Amino acid sequence: QDGGTSWISQPSGTEQQFEKVFFIDQDQGWVVGRAGYAGNEILHTIDGGVTWEKQKTNVDSHFVDVQCIDQNCWTIGSGKVAMIQTIDGGLTWQPVTIPKNKESYSTANGIQFVTFDIGYVVGSRGMALKTIDGGLTWSYLPVDSRWSFNDIFFIDENVGCGAGYTGGRAGRIFCTADGGTTWKAWGEGSGMYFFYGITGRS
Repeated sequence: QDGGTSWISQPSGTEQQFEKVFFIDQDQGWVVGRAGYAGNEILHTIDGGVTWEKQKTNVDSHFVDVQCIDQNCWTIGSGKVAMIQTIDGGLTWQPVTIPKNKESYSTANGIQFVTFDIGYVVGSRGMALKTIDGGLTWSYLPVDSRWSFNDIFFIDENVGCGAGYTGGRAGRIFCTADGGTTWKAWGEGSGMYFFYGITGRS
């Protein structure tokens, strides 16, 4: 509450490994992560993290990212179900079908919905998907199959960047200004490593 000068531990009530947190305001947020059992849970708070409630997903998956617009939330990860969605704040979660990646053994790592209709999912080995109908259908974006994305962030429907690396494991920032039609990779040379997250662009 004071810009990081002091911190308060908030018991979660679970032993799972957390991967990502998303708040829609100062009180309401969700946390996703990995668990070694079927029926992975998502944690939800309505009091700024003072208390957390478990939300059952009933899917055997590991979730690595979550994003919400009001009471609509999407999560992505790996497992039998790579993506799930809720329209009621997490009371119920439903699987969302995304097309298989053109490269085997790829994983989904990042998700962002810019509006209720337009959203992006990115991952390893050239995984870059876009929806314009709220996730009902998805199409592949033209990115190099050697590119791997760990996270993505769009400032509007067209302009955004992804953080990740290339096949040579050199850190890269991948940016687009036309909604994913074309991309440019930034970052070269030694001394650069994996980029694991991105939250803004100036």
